[in-house]
Amino acid sequence: MFDAPGATYDLNILSSEGGLEQGQARAIRTQRGERLVLISHACDITANDEKYVEALICRKHDPSEHILGRWDQNSPQYFIVDPSAAYVADARHRVKIAKDALLSLSNDGLAMDEIRLIRFVEWLTRRYDRPTVPDAIYERFHAPVYAAFQRMEKERSQAWNIFNLATNEIRLTLPKESRPPFTIGVVYITLQTPTKVESEAIEEIHRIIVEVADKEVRVQNPPVTIKLDEVPYGVLRRTQPLILDYPSWEDDDAAPPAWLLERPGD
Repeated sequence: MFDAPGATYDLNILSSEGGLEQGQARAIRTQRGERLVLISHACDITANDEKYVEALICRKHDPSEHILGRWDQNSPQYFIVDPSAAYVADARHRVKIAKDALLSLSNDGLAMDEIRLIRFVEWLTRRYDRPTVPDAIYERFHAPVYAAFQRMEKERSQAWNIFNLATNEIRLTLPKESRPPFTIGVVYITLQTPTKVESEAIEEIHRIIVEVADKEVRVQNPPVTIKLDEVPYGVLRRTQPLILDYPSWEDDDAAPPAWLLERPGD
């Protein structure tokens, strides 16, 4: 992350003559605590034929804002690049800066640990490769499943925690039907061969998914579980991820700051 006083980016808007013209520039609002975070690929930063780097605008938030917890789990638009200072990158605001200018700008280095940095890279790429879901399927399956997952954090925390520690990713086979009723398959990618307790937790979560899905959605049973290192390419090609980012943390070293774990009313 670095400071960029005076930096702006321009927008092209439709002119009265029907062509394009320069709109009002968007300035970096340093007085409101905005900074930039570098997002260019390492090879582009060092390449001689690349004259510019790209960055996203980050805004400092009040750590007590409860929305931060949701953003840190499942937002395609916002990413917390500095957990302790609550700086949040906004994917909508991208700025180009000449490389030689970076040498004169103040920076604080990297505020992310290794796991958060990996997540940041995945978040950046997901802006472009995240799957689209038809509205009819989202309303009947994705929305009720997301709501159920939020409830499970409190109502069935033991099974939920075991499930998240064992499961690397949830992938879906989207229905071939163009209109309801729909058929959806669920594949659970595990980090290793699940134990009996982990298998029971996966089965419990799958049972809840089956229960909360709309009556016009048939979720295939039994659940399919595949170890991460053994996932066939055909499965990856025919499925898409259920985007529920980082519902748990891998270990104490990667634990979030306390304010990310707070909930309204705590």
